[in-house]
Amino acid sequence: MVKKGFLKKTGCILISASIILAGWTFAGSSVSEAELGDEPIIDEVLTDENNSGNQDIPTADTNEDGEAVEVPDEETPAAGDTSGENGAPATDPENGDGTTTGSAETGNQGEKTPEQIAEEERLAEEARLAEEERLAEEQRLREEELLSQKSLKKTMLRSSNLLLGASTDDDDGTEPVYSDDGTILEKVPAGVENPLIIQDGTTVIAENAFSGSNVSVIQFVDSSDIVTIHSQGSWPNLFLHVYCPNNDYTDSTAVDNFFTPLVKSNKAILEWRAGYSPDDTYTVSITEKCGSTILGTITYTDKEENDVITPRSYTGYSCSDSYTVTDDDDQSYTFEYVEGAVTTCTVTITEVYGGNSATVIYPNQTEGTIISPTYHPGYVCNDTYTVTSAATQTHTFTYTESSASQTYSVTINEVYGASTYTETVERHEGEVITPTERPGYVCNGTYTVTTEANQSHTFIYAADSSETGLSVIITENYGNTSETIKYTGKAVGDVITPTAHAGYTCSDKYTVTSSTNQSHTFNYTKSSSGGGGSGGGGSSDSGGSSGGSSGGGGAPAPKPNTNPPASGYVSTVAQTTQSYVVTDGANQQVKQNAGPVRIVCNGPVEKLAYILLDGNQVSPSNYTIQSGSTILHFTKEFVNTMSVGDHAVQFQYSDGYAMTGLKVLSPTAKTTTTVTYKVAADGSISVGHTKDTTPKTADGFDPRYLLCMAIFLMGAGAIMMSKQRKLEAILADCYEE
Repeated sequence: MVKKGFLKKTGCILISASIILAGWTFAGSSVSEAELGDEPIIDEVLTDENNSGNQDIPTADTNEDGEAVEVPDEETPAAGDTSGENGAPATDPENGDGTTTGSAETGNQGEKTPEQIAEEERLAEEARLAEEERLAEEQRLREEELLSQKSLKKTMLRSSNLLLGASTDDDDGTEPVYSDDGTILEKVPAGVENPLIIQDGTTVIAENAFSGSNVSVIQFVDSSDIVTIHSQGSWPNLFLHVYCPNNDYTDSTAVDNFFTPLVKSNKAILEWRAGYSPDDTYTVSITEKCGSTILGTITYTDKEENDVITPRSYTGYSCSDSYTVTDDDDQSYTFEYVEGAVTTCTVTITEVYGGNSATVIYPNQTEGTIISPTYHPGYVCNDTYTVTSAATQTHTFTYTESSASQTYSVTINEVYGASTYTETVERHEGEVITPTERPGYVCNGTYTVTTEANQSHTFIYAADSSETGLSVIITENYGNTSETIKYTGKAVGDVITPTAHAGYTCSDKYTVTSSTNQSHTFNYTKSSSGGGGSGGGGSSDSGGSSGGSSGGGGAPAPKPNTNPPASGYVSTVAQTTQSYVVTDGANQQVKQNAGPVRIVCNGPVEKLAYILLDGNQVSPSNYTIQSGSTILHFTKEFVNTMSVGDHAVQFQYSDGYAMTGLKVLSPTAKTTTTVTYKVAADGSISVGHTKDTTPKTADGFDPRYLLCMAIFLMGAGAIMMSKQRKLEAILADCYEE
């Protein structure tokens, strides 16, 4: 029989014990999540007086008792304050490196040895790298999910379009689109890479099939199958290399009729009896600087030996240097700029012929350059346009229909060995001129007469002997453009003359020697009158060529989260693919007068193309870049020019981008500092830091609270049971009476 009052006393003891345990648990939960010996974690929050309604920004700290403690403004430190800038612990005067040698309460027990400091730095670096890997893995998983969703969405859209009889959107595809029977090339999406192989059996290229295409190398499996090539609008926007396996134009008149005008307009190279076989390619890293200021960096890929790279243009700077690619695996070069404006402009030419109208855009033109009309079969235009100093310019070329009886003068040059033969003939538009037979020499080129005035063409013969098969690399520099052409199948004594470039002339020539590796550079000058310039136009039976790099530093930068233009320093894919993440300094807040600003991205610095702020390209004079991933520092002066409010900062790389936010506050914004610090086992805390007394909840729930609740319930149950026993005893006495 349990003694009277035992259950009641036991219950009271259990309830008291649960209350004591809960209090001890509450006190112990104030220990920070940081490990002992870690540096204090400083979370600085800037409060904008103009945004005082923001409840996420704390206005004061609290002490151990939960009372509000006002923290002095960072610009007016209180007397005796020994904290460093932005509220961080001041550097110890003895160490001078940020480590402490103890406090007033603990004496010198906190002094760290160099080995401890090195170990802490190593652990911190490992933690940083682990965090970067974690963020990169999260980004990869997010991208895979987005790609999966996009693929599913596109599949569903295609299915619904097919059911409704609508067309599908293949603009982002990576393969050319053919008709069901494979005879019509219907679309070449922007994602199709070089070379584009036009399959055997293709007879028709649909109208505007190449609209939006980025290909610059086209290889026909059998160009003789092509019957019709419809109009492609303003395409191409890149210099084309077209390869046909057939003997000559007589096998493929449709291909010849379409591409020959592009060749005459210096927009393409058409090669017969040739296939696309690129040589070894190399990667070149270029740094562009003026004195100690880095204007930009860019990495060129897929460059062939002897390709020439020219500097990009920067407003207020100029550079006349160039770099010729070698066969080294790792190549880098620095372009040294000097201050001085290089005035370039964009000229938009509208060409009206018959009922048609075409627009041709000429970027990076300099004052005095002469632009001639392009060739349109059946029409003639003798007008020219001279570029002025205006930033943007427009002009219209109006064509007239050419008469069937009208003839045009064509100067034909035939170069064979050390001999040259020149004659001028009168021919109708569309007539094909073939080279004269020369014993001991062979030339497979042809020339189709256009409606241009003062036409000229040069046939380069190769010796029909065992000395054929030599290769020559020719570099042609005209204006801001550098183009490299590789001539193959040459013989000793063959003469190579410059190709024609509208608005430029070059009277140089090169005679092939017996050397295995030969190269030569043709430097053009601006012509004083219109026409196609001088020079015989090179050789129509040359081998493969690779385009050089031209200026383009002034290309507009994309706005954040929008579709950027197709042109620019980097590809459209790079401008729309978030491949990297900001690992330090993301979404930070800064006063307008409190620069510089530091932001770190995990992208490789050698791939960085430029920096954007709110979608606008930032001048390299406003920031510095350091390696270690990519460490960006906006200068203090630049931060001071930023408007108060939210901004978007974008790191644009050659293969993707990263973006983060930056909030600029007014110079009068107040500053408060929240400090989390590790509490020692005895409950002590370093001087100058408050103790975080917030109990753990949610993710940090302490399981000891469950034990407190269990003990409390046991005590309450014991008390209730004691009352029940007492009631039973009273009822028993009543029954006995």
